[in-house]
Amino acid sequence: MTQHARSMLMTLLLLAAPMSDYSQEKSKETHPEPVVREFVSESLDRNPNGITPSSLPGLIWFDDSVPQDASEHAEGGDGWFWVTANPVAISGTKAHQSRNFGQFDSSKPIHRHYFEDSLNELVLDPGDKLFTYVFLDLNNMPGEIMLEWKDARSFEHRAYWGQNNINLGIDGTSSRYYVGPLPKANTWVRLEVPAKAVGLEAASLNGMSFDLDAGRATFDAAGKVAATALPPSTTPLGDSVWIEDGLPAGAKTATVNDVWNWVANLSPFGLLAHESFVSVKHDTTVYRSHSFTGAQTPMQVNPGDVLFTYVWMDPSAKPDQIMLQWNDGTSWEHRAFWGENYIGQQIKNIGVQGTESQRYVGGLPPAGSWYRLEVPASYVGLEGKAVSGMAFSLYGKEPTVVWDRSGKTARSSGIPLPLSATTGIWRLKTDAGHYAYDANDQGPATYFPDKKNAFFAYPNQAAGTVPFYRFRRSDPNNPELFYSQSKVYDGNGWTLDGIAFYVYPDATTTGTLPLYLYHDAMFHYFLTINQTEATNMSLDGIAAYVLPPKEAAPSSPSGLTIAGRGALVVWHDNSDNEAGFQIERNDNGWIVVGNVAANVTHYAPQSGAPPCGHVEYRVRAVNELGFSNSVQAEYDCTRIGVQPDNPAPVLRITKPRDGDSVPGSFAIVAEPSDPDDPGAITKVEFFANGIKLGEVTSAPYVFVWNDVPPGTYNLTTIATDAAGASAASATINATVGQTAPPPAPNLTLTPGSTRSRVEPGERTVPQRISRPRY
Repeated sequence: MTQHARSMLMTLLLLAAPMSDYSQEKSKETHPEPVVREFVSESLDRNPNGITPSSLPGLIWFDDSVPQDASEHAEGGDGWFWVTANPVAISGTKAHQSRNFGQFDSSKPIHRHYFEDSLNELVLDPGDKLFTYVFLDLNNMPGEIMLEWKDARSFEHRAYWGQNNINLGIDGTSSRYYVGPLPKANTWVRLEVPAKAVGLEAASLNGMSFDLDAGRATFDAAGKVAATALPPSTTPLGDSVWIEDGLPAGAKTATVNDVWNWVANLSPFGLLAHESFVSVKHDTTVYRSHSFTGAQTPMQVNPGDVLFTYVWMDPSAKPDQIMLQWNDGTSWEHRAFWGENYIGQQIKNIGVQGTESQRYVGGLPPAGSWYRLEVPASYVGLEGKAVSGMAFSLYGKEPTVVWDRSGKTARSSGIPLPLSATTGIWRLKTDAGHYAYDANDQGPATYFPDKKNAFFAYPNQAAGTVPFYRFRRSDPNNPELFYSQSKVYDGNGWTLDGIAFYVYPDATTTGTLPLYLYHDAMFHYFLTINQTEATNMSLDGIAAYVLPPKEAAPSSPSGLTIAGRGALVVWHDNSDNEAGFQIERNDNGWIVVGNVAANVTHYAPQSGAPPCGHVEYRVRAVNELGFSNSVQAEYDCTRIGVQPDNPAPVLRITKPRDGDSVPGSFAIVAEPSDPDDPGAITKVEFFANGIKLGEVTSAPYVFVWNDVPPGTYNLTTIATDAAGASAASATINATVGQTAPPPAPNLTLTPGSTRSRVEPGERTVPQRISRPRY
């Protein structure tokens, strides 16, 4: 067969072959019932440690499937997506994952999947607590998680974490019970709620719902536990140790502003730990790194492995950033970091943030105690490779950091395989005109970088995505590569060479673009989202759907202020390409407490402000390429003498109402009350989009805002009482210059279901306003 005939056959096979089993099932989404899909990873051991439902404390109601005979439903574009990886299930072999609408998706913010009418009911006893395991994606955090339970009568039993955005039930009652902030991301967290708090003591349950405000979450085993039950074990699983009390044989060391210094009496394991250079003074900002390469016995990394290292930081000399780097024998392009990304900003050849060459894992670990750093190997592109070198790097004002025991484990003790953020895909090329596509700029031998961020895709599987397979020629001297969603080409002159990355099979996901397949006169295959690049080429069809590229991570916000002792957090937006902002609070370690959309510059904590104490927040901008550096602020107050706790005031805005259209000058009316003394309110402050408009110090608490430019505004008020306690009202939206009010949310009955369905109206971007002068 001639080259031309062979290539023509290849093109016909591509267009005739089914894209994948997933794309064949896609038509099911047009029906009222949700699509139920099971994603099976071809590279990960499913539950390698054999954790079963009986291994967890309490009674498991359902785990790897919904209870017997239950009817499954979904709303807001969600579905029942059963996954076996990304993350690996905490129990059994599968977990159910929501569809990913993006961290700040404004088109379909509220989505849910649920079941009801199970014959296998969960019977609750007095004092029982309900639980569910959840895993949040750090790069696609929801604004709110809500769990709903259905008894014999209704779904009016709800608990929520995070912001109060899902308008079901009555807040403060068993139909909408606030538990706390969003749980920690990138790890399995056990959510627990007293059954009594949601009106379910001594009830029988036949249904459950998993609701999100934007973002993505993965859920696993759910059930009940007695109030006196012991908490689940946190004992780490077995490790494969590579570095302990010395370097592997054959290792060649190197340093940058650092030393290899083995010290005793600090190590939690063995006899020695290695310490970065220690300085007497801590007033000069430095980058330090000590590393080695060439280990004669490399650490073989298997699919599903998690890499670990222990670290200790001096509380009086903490770094701003720490970074681990791994060398696979040919490249250092495998990095993970904690803290602010100063190293990536200062050193230009040390990878690209948001890719496996520079992954953000989280904030700095607690100082003053040993902490286990864990990074899934897939997150830094090391599955199936052999590590022969490591680097231990830091940045800050001459910090003191000690490192110990490094190796791998088949499953993490604290951070299971994280859900994938999108990553930029490199286009690479040979001198002969063959093309390759990879998540880093290394690529196969003989290929060199041709275009950075040709498009964006997922390095690991996420709900709604399918594998994009890579094929190579059977002849080792032919470097040609081919990519497809189908395995049909394996054996037809091509050899399957694994999964390149993950793509969408169709255009139903908002924001995706077609990935076009072309070939030139020599039948070199070419993929692009920009058809103008395919000069003198012939179009074969659409190979997949991917995401458009972004050029850089967003700029850092600034000017963070905390009003009302933590009742409102306000900052300045300095970026024009953020997808939104992530807000963290320091509760003996930084935790994510909220997310807001692009252009929003304030956040009101659901829990209000403490009467007195230390309040510390930080905010960072985020987009598909990663996070900006954060801006941080804190507030302190001290109560003198022994006094009883002072309840915070209660506050609400009565005018305008949420969603009202108002004229260019209008009154904002607040009604505060104080549980201690109705007359103890000392002031009410009025804010629009996080900017303070003014304050009123006596009743009636009415502020008139004049000459307001057209636009949509988020209005918030903060009340402070005589004892110093503060509370913020719920945020309402008002639109200036709109002649007709926006449509109210539609409330309809879901076909075949006894639960309510809420479809929120379009979420508008708040108007930017200048700070008023007093």
